[in-house]
Amino acid sequence: MALLRLNSINTPEFTPAKNIYQENEYGLALRIIWSSSFLLLFIFIGNFFYEQLLIKEISTAEKLKIKQSKLNQKTHENKEITVLLKERETLIESLVLANKNSVTGALSASIAHELNQPIGAIQLNTEFIQMQLESNTLNNSNLSDFIKNISRDNQRASKIINALKDIFKNKEIQTAPTNINELIESLIPIIQLRAKNNSIKIDIDLRSKSITMINSNEFQQVILNLINNAIEALIDLSLLEKKITIQTLDIKDHLELRVSDNGKGIPEKLKNNLFSLMKTSKDSGMGLGLWLTKHIIERHNGEISYTTAPEKTEFLIKLPIAITDQYKSLTKKS
Repeated sequence: MALLRLNSINTPEFTPAKNIYQENEYGLALRIIWSSSFLLLFIFIGNFFYEQLLIKEISTAEKLKIKQSKLNQKTHENKEITVLLKERETLIESLVLANKNSVTGALSASIAHELNQPIGAIQLNTEFIQMQLESNTLNNSNLSDFIKNISRDNQRASKIINALKDIFKNKEIQTAPTNINELIESLIPIIQLRAKNNSIKIDIDLRSKSITMINSNEFQQVILNLINNAIEALIDLSLLEKKITIQTLDIKDHLELRVSDNGKGIPEKLKNNLFSLMKTSKDSGMGLGLWLTKHIIERHNGEISYTTAPEKTEFLIKLPIAITDQYKSLTKKS
């Protein structure tokens, strides 16, 4: 268009211009067309970018609405989660309190059950002494035996209380070199009478020659509990021979104590949680025995396991062997 304007100076159809700076009609028309074209172009470009900006703003607004909606939804969900968490905490507190009460009841009932035997024996001996006194048949020899029995059962009850007190206080265990065979033999008079009254034979096979570091008072409860469980498993069975076997063996760096019976075995529903608190197959009792037994054995760095079948149940205890210098010197002297 600029070239056309320059060419229009000598165009005869339009008013001739005297110089290139003078504008004729043709040049004026071209200038107007030129300026209008640029103006329309600027308007078009401006309109295009304005539309793009408007589209972008609308899209951004839509996205903000969606985000606001999601935020409101999350806020609502967070409020619901907060309410649920509070309800959960309340429920947990209630369950903990209920469990605490039930465990406390279980411990009380089970400790009472453990103490019932020595206290019952003391009561029987006391009643027997009273009967003989009333009938004037009591002599010094019988009186001495009764007093010894009462003293023994009293000491047994005291040991149970002290052992349980130390265990539940998590008091550091006090151990000493102990011959497990001698410990078992010291308990035979306690269990023999009950076994005999229920026609149960007790076989003892003590082959271990090792010494282990244990707390005798606590481990008495382990042995008595396993044997009493075996007796209770056999009491109501009609077998030609009811038998409990107690065996000790030395196996490499540990000794094994096995207590088995020929009863009907452990119920299937109890096998997976046999050593859990408050799991029991007895109609009476709260299931503390085996849990406490396992707890005591683990306090002595030992292990307990079991095998069961319709005609045999065996509990296996493994304890580390500890030969002390004191024991070695005593062995050499003997």
